[in-house]
Amino acid sequence: MGDAQKAEQFIQGNEFLAIQDLSVHLKIKVKTLYCLVEENRIPHYRVGKLIRFKRSEIDAWMEGNKKGCVASEQVARKALGPVRKPKIDIDRVAR
Repeated sequence: MGDAQKAEQFIQGNEFLAIQDLSVHLKIKVKTLYCLVEENRIPHYRVGKLIRFKRSEIDAWMEGNKKGCVASEQVARKALGPVRKPKIDIDRVAR
């Protein structure tokens, strides 16, 4: 069993996570987490100088930060604009 798998098992078994554990779980740098904490952009708890994260709150925070996926067809239609068929002059075609 690798270190990453051991870390994930540890995370699943604990309600509160240290910043290093959360870094492994979210696959982002510890420095990034410290920045998010300082800007109050991530739910956290301070115990003296220690920072802890409640797993359920982090899961909810991640869901709240989820960006919607736009279908490629919608993007193409928006970029190309409405497709207009040329008007056919029946009288001109009939001549």
